[in-house]
Amino acid sequence: MAYALERFRGGHWLPLEFQARKATQRKEQANLDTQVDRLTQAYLAEMIPLGDYQRRRQTLEENTQAVETQIALLENQVDCQATVIGLMTSIAGFASC
Repeated sequence: MAYALERFRGGHWLPLEFQARKATQRKEQANLDTQVDRLTQAYLAEMIPLGDYQRRRQTLEENTQAVETQIALLENQVDCQATVIGLMTSIAGFASC
């Protein structure tokens, strides 16, 4: 239990899977933001017509929303684990009395 508490305090308590998934989701979010910016620039430069711009932008916004939902779910899982660690801390403190 002491090892788990030390990892929590050091910020390393998240399983590597969560850390990797969070990094992947953040990269995907940044990639989608870049795509929206490029698409907008192409439209403003009159390289693509309005209809194509709107269709592509809608798709990118849906993808962005999906990534944001995944990030929120992941952060919820992280919060649940933080609650468990907090309970372990309380139990350890109680047990040491």
